[in-house]
Amino acid sequence: MSISDILLEQVVRLHADRQNRRRDETEECDPVLWAKAEELGLPLAMCPEAAGGFELKWSELFDVLAHSASCGEPAPLGDTLVANALLCAAGQAPAQGPVFLSLPSGFAGREPGLNFPADARVLTFNGAAIALASPAGDADRAIAARPPQEDQLILAGALLRVVQIAGALQGALDLSVRYAQERSQFGRPLSKFQAVQHMLAQLASEAVATAAAARMACARMDDGDGSLAVAVAKLRAGRAVEKGAMLAHQIHGAIGITLEYPLARLSRNMWRWSEDFGGQRHWAVAVGRAGLARGAWETVIAASDPIGASDNG
Repeated sequence: MSISDILLEQVVRLHADRQNRRRDETEECDPVLWAKAEELGLPLAMCPEAAGGFELKWSELFDVLAHSASCGEPAPLGDTLVANALLCAAGQAPAQGPVFLSLPSGFAGREPGLNFPADARVLTFNGAAIALASPAGDADRAIAARPPQEDQLILAGALLRVVQIAGALQGALDLSVRYAQERSQFGRPLSKFQAVQHMLAQLASEAVATAAAARMACARMDDGDGSLAVAVAKLRAGRAVEKGAMLAHQIHGAIGITLEYPLARLSRNMWRWSEDFGGQRHWAVAVGRAGLARGAWETVIAASDPIGASDNG
């Protein structure tokens, strides 16, 4: 069993334990869950061994990140993993406590009302360098004298959001299938109605397509050139959110929007993530520019093969 498999097993267990205790669905970081995640070393998984991490790659952590997102992302595990990886790459020590990713500087680009923990830090780009900021929005420590480029944070943040959207869509699908099987109407389960079956099939298609694009982008990022694959995946994920969230709520009806039901948090997360680090317009333009720069066919091939088929053209 690989390290990534062990970490996935632990994450599944942590979220299962959380389901068995009372929790606040509005908080952005469950302190109990976060403390257990830190005990396991999960926030350092992408850091080098010298910094206490496991040096895992995007592809190896896909299932961990997606599963956490499918459970509503009750702790900023994904954000902290990426933030710590960027810190270590810049020669800095990993952050203490949870870290949230943000762009632009401070909280200007984040949805108002997010309940950040008191000790939270935000990794952002302040116009001159990538930096850690306090919840007040003031950068308090630059990462390095020669920080990574801004696009490194944008790409990493966008890829994380794609993986999280893939997980949230899968979580919405699982909830929808279970609800359709348990809920009866006119004397039979909703899952027996052809219209509901059709919606479930469409939702499954969006979830699978997004996961495939996300895995492709992870493989490309691990290979060192993920810009085009991330752009395609972010664009595809944004379109999947538009359709997938609507389908899930149509299947659930009014219960889907209640705070007590997990679909509400999943859909809120998906909509926020679809706009984080560039919305559909931003990434559609990026794909178009890539097509103009290298040719339409070459761009299609480059975006379709995670092992570098673009080098063969």
